[in-house]
Amino acid sequence: MLTREQKKEYIDLGSKMAQKSKAIIFADFSGVGVGDLHQLKSELKKLGASFKVIKKRLLKLALQDAGIDVDPTQFDAQVGTVFVDGELVSVAGPVYAFSKKLAKEKKGFKVLGAYDAVEKSVLDADQFVIIANLPSREVLLAQVIGMVTGSLRGFMYIIDQLSKKTSEAEAPAPGLTEEAKDPVVAEKATPDDSGASAKTQSASPSVDGVAENPKSEKPKEDAGGQSDSTTASADGEGSQEEKTVESNS
Repeated sequence: MLTREQKKEYIDLGSKMAQKSKAIIFADFSGVGVGDLHQLKSELKKLGASFKVIKKRLLKLALQDAGIDVDPTQFDAQVGTVFVDGELVSVAGPVYAFSKKLAKEKKGFKVLGAYDAVEKSVLDADQFVIIANLPSREVLLAQVIGMVTGSLRGFMYIIDQLSKKTSEAEAPAPGLTEEAKDPVVAEKATPDDSGASAKTQSASPSVDGVAENPKSEKPKEDAGGQSDSTTASADGEGSQEEKTVESNS
């Protein structure tokens, strides 16, 4: 039987370990031998966890002192406690695998429940099994990195293909002159059709071989408004009349 001082030491030990733990696992180890427990402790130590056996009544007082509202006396079996410094998922898998291994050997090691200090939630045995079957943090990170890396590779491949297609579309066809490659140069190199046509017309002779006179002279009009041709005709008629009179005389 423990003395009062020893009981106080167990309570203080349980309280300190609970306060620095991010998760606590409760298990029934009544059918497990010393050798198996030693193996379990070695595995847990590698994962930053430790296995302690504290009487349920003293463990209840230790958890209350740490501010954790869990009553281990609810379990009928003898309780062993796993204090986890890291996240629950990092230790849940190995502890569950250990229990399955002992179950095949007809040895009793059963997880009764757990407490997640990060989420401040109490888990029963079934909920613990679900978490135990999840991949560890390292595995999840590796999977996420693999997915991101694969997506980046696919994205870079698409960008590379688009770049190649753009380069091919911008490349000029073989055999083109500089004027054909550059529309501005081609436009400057083309002669002015209207100017050339005007020069050709001015330089070419007329159909009859004589240069055309764009300005034709109009007959001059006298003061009376009649032209020179009309006056000449009148003069001609007067002369004819004089000749007729002379002939008759």
